[in-house]
Amino acid sequence: MLRLFSQIQEEEYMNIKEQLRGEILKKLRQLENECSDMTSLNRGLGINVGTSLRPLPNEVHAAYKRAMFKFHQDRASKTDLCEHVKAKEKCKLISCMKEKFCNTSWHWINSILRMDMIGVLI
Repeated sequence: MLRLFSQIQEEEYMNIKEQLRGEILKKLRQLENECSDMTSLNRGLGINVGTSLRPLPNEVHAAYKRAMFKFHQDRASKTDLCEHVKAKEKCKLISCMKEKFCNTSWHWINSILRMDMIGVLI
């Protein structure tokens, strides 16, 4: 009987967790759609990214690291389910967006560096 009771509690817990995840993902998808780069994503999450409108790549990378540290699920409250789910989903979003934006940015930066090197060689 006790085992059945704990199984029911666990199922309720998982249902609540999935419901929270759905609500949180809805808000994060909206943020994702509004962001055009890592700078806007970090600022949308409340992370400071340099002092200028167009921060340097090292400032963006430092902001990414601060965001991952701030929202890492191991740092979220173990007793507050909502905060734990928010942190986990924010980390997933930040990681995905970094892949999306930084791959593009690095190709762009590398092409500029190559052009500078070609200009120097000519």
